[in-house]
Amino acid sequence: MEIINHRTKHRAVLNFKQGGWFGKELHKVEGYIYDPDKKKLKAIWGNWLMGLFSVNADVYDAHVATLAKNASPTHQAKMNGAGNGEPEDVSDDIPCKDFNSFDLNIPNQVTLWQATPRPEDSSKYYSFTMFAMTLNELTEDLKAILPPTDSRLRPDIRLLEEGNIDAAADEKNRLEEKQRQAKKDRKKKKGDWSPEYFQLSKNSYTGKEEWVYKGNYWRREFSQSPDIF
Repeated sequence: MEIINHRTKHRAVLNFKQGGWFGKELHKVEGYIYDPDKKKLKAIWGNWLMGLFSVNADVYDAHVATLAKNASPTHQAKMNGAGNGEPEDVSDDIPCKDFNSFDLNIPNQVTLWQATPRPEDSSKYYSFTMFAMTLNELTEDLKAILPPTDSRLRPDIRLLEEGNIDAAADEKNRLEEKQRQAKKDRKKKKGDWSPEYFQLSKNSYTGKEEWVYKGNYWRREFSQSPDIF
């Protein structure tokens, strides 16, 4: 993945590692940040689910070179892809869920970001994070300022959250049929349809068309919002 700062022309090139049979590289990412002259400035590594570290590129490269030099022949063979593909110690290849296992302890490294640990009972709630658990939260004061199209007002999701599976399925089917009918009605009118909060616009840097936010949501003028529920 290449990420470009169009103002300063700095560029990040990230490599998302393939998980492999035993998931040892699962969610691992590493790469560099380059200046406009293509000189490596910073190294980035970590786990794209748990967090990322960074340090000066020359310090990182020196650390990696030292690790490779001091690696045992067996470990070096694994690094180079040698062998019959069978792990000598399966326990070493179990997917790691500990963010600290990605910490290389390089002097002067910084933690760019780190995910908040999941709640203790997360496994009972589809392994949701605390943030995900609150996405469907709906209070009276919040309901008063939401547009009628807000996903927190979806009746099928509310029923599902309350554990009423059959009623949720019926509501989901009703909503889907309503969407199909709305699409048919738009075709009959043969008018141009455009999203309420986004418009197609040409990116000033890339020259490509992309969906751009209009900036009108926070005015909270929802009188023209469609009835989708």
